[in-house]
Amino acid sequence: MLAPQYLLDEVEKHIDKIILLSSLTKQEVKAEFAFLRERIKIYDIKAIPKKYLANAEEILRDIDTDDKYFVALNLFTNHRLWTGDKVLINGLKAKGYDICITTTQLKKSLYKK
Repeated sequence: MLAPQYLLDEVEKHIDKIILLSSLTKQEVKAEFAFLRERIKIYDIKAIPKKYLANAEEILRDIDTDDKYFVALNLFTNHRLWTGDKVLINGLKAKGYDICITTTQLKKSLYKK
């Protein structure tokens, strides 16, 4: 799994909300995140070429520019974007970018019968 450094910043920024929406304790949420963090390769946003950031900004101009680092990383590495954000998924699809995978789709591909 790949993610921009921005992911870590966002988790830290919204950790209280994540805990509130979770059925886990603060310690359990932090332990789960640490477990996941060990399995994610983090890209410094400065390592993403500027042309991909500019392209992502243009694509997301009327969707949600806060997602630019995720989309730029996708454009740079061609890895799918794991998200449940319907506005982002549908907005990207409407522009011809079928680059997202939802948790449901991911589970189906990982746990084929």
